[in-house]
Amino acid sequence: MYQLANLNSMEGRDQEALKLYRAVYKSYPGKYGVQAKTKAAEIFEKLGDEKSYLFLYQELSKVKEKQIKVYALEKLLYFALEKENMKEAKKHYESLKQQDAAKAKKYQDFFR
Repeated sequence: MYQLANLNSMEGRDQEALKLYRAVYKSYPGKYGVQAKTKAAEIFEKLGDEKSYLFLYQELSKVKEKQIKVYALEKLLYFALEKENMKEAKKHYESLKQQDAAKAKKYQDFFR
């Protein structure tokens, strides 16, 4: 199912891919579920569905997999900065700094 979702995504069938990614992350909360949730968030971002992608990136910022967590935190930080929501941005920056100081360093000038 995950691979079928990937194929749909690569072929530009975003709605079908989203349906399959959702089924994967609801049925398989492990590795494939996290990957499917990440792919779904990226599609929602591409489609401009802010509520959906922010929700998924928030969930992904709490997973155990460090690489995914860091990716989600950096996305959330970027979106908060884009909206000039410095309180929210600072929260994500501090979380990112705890997870990956090197990645967080490129954002430090925003918080001086």
